[in-house]
Amino acid sequence: MRPPRCQVPACRTAVTQAVEIELPVAWEASSEFTVLSVTVGACEEHGFELDRRARALLQARSDLSALLRVIEAAVESDRQLRDLLAACLVGTEVADGGGAR
Repeated sequence: MRPPRCQVPACRTAVTQAVEIELPVAWEASSEFTVLSVTVGACEEHGFELDRRARALLQARSDLSALLRVIEAAVESDRQLRDLLAACLVGTEVADGGGAR
């Protein structure tokens, strides 16, 4: 019987480790989320890379909620500045007697 092979498609090296990969079930604005765990067989080289990428993916999902709050705050700040600028321009037109002639 042949030993199991690395599950990375282009690699046929013998499996040296089992890598548990946790995948986010959904990408929503909530800070809490559920994961789906999958265990794959990998060679040493790909095992390290799969683990590194899986951790980076979970970190990105963890950061999503905070990043969305930053974007929402920036959009609101931009809206307020536009409103303020529009109000200032309207005030200038009134002071000038209705605008340029």
